[in-house]
Amino acid sequence: MKRLILLRHAMAVPRAAGAEDRDRSLDTGGRDQAEAAGRWLADQGFAPDTVLVSPTRRTRETWDQIAPRFPAARLQIENALYDAMPEEILERVEHQAGGAETLMVIAHNPGLQELAQMMLADTGGADFEVVSRAFPTASAAVINLADPAKPRLEARFDPSHGRPRASAD
Repeated sequence: MKRLILLRHAMAVPRAAGAEDRDRSLDTGGRDQAEAAGRWLADQGFAPDTVLVSPTRRTRETWDQIAPRFPAARLQIENALYDAMPEEILERVEHQAGGAETLMVIAHNPGLQELAQMMLADTGGADFEVVSRAFPTASAAVINLADPAKPRLEARFDPSHGRPRASAD
């Protein structure tokens, strides 16, 4: 695997009293966020071969919004990604990577952001700082793993700022 895309699900409706958190759907703004994230990923050439998605409605709907841009991607629903710790997410990534050049994970915070921080902790500097800032809904961190010993932040999409941040490298 040469690239890992960590995408937080888009904005969901609040949980209704007595309803399950897993059943929350995207709101109108969330559908727009997901579309923007998918468009940006496709425009940048970050097409996943494999996509691991948490089983929640909001993560599946996030994928549904961007899937038309990536028709060749293989989808895998991963129950273990719901509220997963970073180590659990990484375990699923390593288990499912297979021959994928680019793997995308659509899941939840804080696990996704903490995984990005964990992977970039040894790089120090700007990459770690960028992934340590807010990671709002529909944010993406694209981590280049061409040299597995030296992962680097290739790009970052933050819909709340309206502009993606590309790595300085």
